[in-house]
Amino acid sequence: MFQHRAFFVSCALSLSLVACGEDDKPAEDCGTMCAEDSLEVVGEWDTNFGTSETITETTWGDFQNVVFFDNDANVAVTQNAEDADFDPGLFNRIEWTEIEADVFYYCTVTFGEESEQAALEASATADSSDLEGAGCGGFSWTMMTRK
Repeated sequence: MFQHRAFFVSCALSLSLVACGEDDKPAEDCGTMCAEDSLEVVGEWDTNFGTSETITETTWGDFQNVVFFDNDANVAVTQNAEDADFDPGLFNRIEWTEIEADVFYYCTVTFGEESEQAALEASATADSSDLEGAGCGGFSWTMMTRK
């Protein structure tokens, strides 16, 4: 099933690059995300673990750079900072639920991958029907509440 999602994500990326080129902006200048795209989970959030996280268009938390996202598929790929304590410079796939009443859940499904593509295509899965149990690799998903 995830191979189909990776194919969809690749197609969506290609279409977004074409759309950018149509706005008098060369497609090669758009990168992965076009200006009109907006990561739907941007904001300042409190977690169910007693911490806070800030998500911007370009960062997820303190040490992860957003290199790709697809709001329709609720997936993002992040790259750890070069000076991160764990897996410096490597890639992670994050999946999230829809935001409802200023709350959403996310799971880092795979981490420490060598490339963006490897993170997207990794066989690891998350179970969004088990948010508070073991649906995120044996752990609960992280609940995010808008500040």
